[in-house]
Amino acid sequence: MDVVATFKESTIPGILGPTRQAFAKIVENRRPEIENHPRQTFQFGSTDRHQLDVFYPDAAAVSSGGPAPVLFFYYGGGLTGGDRKQAPPFDLVYTNVGVFFAKRGILTVIPDYRLHPPSTILLSWRTSATHSHGSSLTPRPRYTLVYGRHRQPLRDEPLPGFDPPRLALPLSVSAPDQLARPSRDARTPPNGEREAALESMPITLLKRVSEELIKSLPELFVLKSENEPEAISKGNDEFVKALEGRLGKKVQYEIMKRHHHISPHWALLSGDGDDWGEDVAAWVKAKV
Repeated sequence: MDVVATFKESTIPGILGPTRQAFAKIVENRRPEIENHPRQTFQFGSTDRHQLDVFYPDAAAVSSGGPAPVLFFYYGGGLTGGDRKQAPPFDLVYTNVGVFFAKRGILTVIPDYRLHPPSTILLSWRTSATHSHGSSLTPRPRYTLVYGRHRQPLRDEPLPGFDPPRLALPLSVSAPDQLARPSRDARTPPNGEREAALESMPITLLKRVSEELIKSLPELFVLKSENEPEAISKGNDEFVKALEGRLGKKVQYEIMKRHHHISPHWALLSGDGDDWGEDVAAWVKAKV
């Protein structure tokens, strides 16, 4: 985090490389611990891209006889790219996220970034696949939590196979909630594509969604980094304000001190800057 503190800009292209370089060296010291943690890889769709990793929780960290919460982590990628597995020396990223939360008693699922099949297929998949580890842990958690670096999981869709007490609890970390409206230039998408995208922004959907759905929403925990790009920071603020307006109550909204857009998930298991992860784990465990 000392290196992160020296960055003079917050733009994602400007901070991505230096952040990865700084944290990769630190997390590398825990490679054996990270790579040896119990996990399995599953196919959840029809292509090689539909792969996910399941990180099994330490039994000692799960309440005796109680359910183990399930946390789905949807990493970012700008809706255009991103890989669950990166090339060395950056290959521990995201795996460190899974191990961090698994060590705190949370079964963690990390799927490849994709747009289809929809998130509900993944949530339905977990009711059967999480049995295969052969653990004595309670296989049917009371809650499934969705930890998103983007808003794609938060859709107006039912969760198949879930009883009302097992609602998905959304956990948003530095998710972009709206697109900026730049002046038109040669890079502007043609044929109204940008206008269509603006109509599909999370904040736009939130404003027009039915009152019935709003009333059915589970508790939401939103976090953003202290040094986010301005558009993301303002977008988070406006989304939370709009959501609170629709709900008629406050939403838990916290700032990850010293962090920028890239650093939070890299910091997990680094020993510096992972306090936000401890807060998330405590929040998750409080829901079961």
